[in-house]
Amino acid sequence: MASEGRWAIRGTRGLVLGAVVVASIVAAGCGADTPGAVPTSPAATTSTAPTRSSSTVSTSARRFSVRPTDPAVGQPVTVSGAGCPGSSVAHVAIGAANGVRGTAVEVAVGDDGTWRATVTVADGTLLGHGVATARCAERSTGRTTFEYPPVDVDVTTYRRLEVAPEAVRPGGSVTLLAVGGCPSPNVDHATVTLEPRADEDRPLVVEPVVAGAERSYSVDAQGAWQGPLPIPAATPPGDYVLRAVCGDPRGSTAWYPMVAVTVEAG
Repeated sequence: MASEGRWAIRGTRGLVLGAVVVASIVAAGCGADTPGAVPTSPAATTSTAPTRSSSTVSTSARRFSVRPTDPAVGQPVTVSGAGCPGSSVAHVAIGAANGVRGTAVEVAVGDDGTWRATVTVADGTLLGHGVATARCAERSTGRTTFEYPPVDVDVTTYRRLEVAPEAVRPGGSVTLLAVGGCPSPNVDHATVTLEPRADEDRPLVVEPVVAGAERSYSVDAQGAWQGPLPIPAATPPGDYVLRAVCGDPRGSTAWYPMVAVTVEAG
């Protein structure tokens, strides 16, 4: 080979030998860029990107959103997502915990893996800071395919509980007035409990914390209710909250925002 990198063939034997070498290279397929060259070896395998089946979606395509993130009871909220296989359904829950169903909806998934629905925030949705959850599931079996990361929400309501006075001594009482009634005729009573303020973030009360500080109130045909709440004489002084629900804490149908009260030393 010459110093410039070109073939240097001398004599007839070298010419013949060079032809044999070139023919061998072409036969091996190295001359594919030469017009008219046809490989004599078996056709080479072409590498292509794997075809993604309809039941497989990249995790990077999975998205779940809630709009607005501060939904209000009785108002619409839109949930949407992407990344579900086209044969799936999406299950969404807002403000659900500890057996409380909250706002729940099942949404059909489109062929492109996206889904969207607008629903009304249910009365039984837990109030305050919570999460919205969503999962993809097989349409035929209901088996979960995957769960989306939860979305933080802050649920509000048009209901409120008026309390007077806001400071009371043990053995006294406060007067309650519900503004915004219970769903009627689905519920016939409301329940109020007195709890230490440190526990106000608990989403569901199983037992009243202050012994004797739980009372039920009859709900009229319009859902309205009111009445006094006695404060047990043995209640220690401190900061408390009143938690009111339509129904009872184990099977509530609607929630009221908690109200702070102070039990003063006698």
